[in-house]
Amino acid sequence: MNTIAADLQVVTVKPGELNISARPVALHTILGSCLTVTMFSPRMHIGGICHALLPHLRRGDPGGGKPAAGAAHDGRDEEFKYVDSAIKFMLESFSAYGVAEDEIEIKTFGGADMFESSGIPGGIVTVGAQNIKMAGEFLESRHLKIVNSDVGGREGRVLYFYTHTGECLVRRIINTGIYRAYLKKLYNNYNRY
Repeated sequence: MNTIAADLQVVTVKPGELNISARPVALHTILGSCLTVTMFSPRMHIGGICHALLPHLRRGDPGGGKPAAGAAHDGRDEEFKYVDSAIKFMLESFSAYGVAEDEIEIKTFGGADMFESSGIPGGIVTVGAQNIKMAGEFLESRHLKIVNSDVGGREGRVLYFYTHTGECLVRRIINTGIYRAYLKKLYNNYNRY
């Protein structure tokens, strides 16, 4: 499959959201410095992604209980903004479906250096680089391996993930005015308070 399946529902996952589904859908997201972690169970044909903005939650444990057995999650929560807590929630959700951690195929995407950081004394570690590092460290601490990734660089990415196959389609996009205008249009449908 190398095109978006016309017969699948396409669900956009925005920053700070995640989606895990046991039914076939195409999950779509657009990434800059944010990181998407995809998880797929070949045995159960369950897949999901998170769209995390920052590496880790700074204030203690985010709390929250484990998901109910077999419960799909489709939405936004404060903890989903963070790579570590989003991955933790996803692993707990897969466990609720009866999927062991060692049978999950994990891929990572994004973490671009979208903003110029040269000229700063001593340099800085960009948010994108911090997100990539956090995902790697968190997964390694659980003895989980990333089977494929497209991370870093200076270009954003458009990603489609098929929940029933685990396949990812990724297109790199150049950081231009057209890209920024597209992001503004896509994310302007939030309520502002």
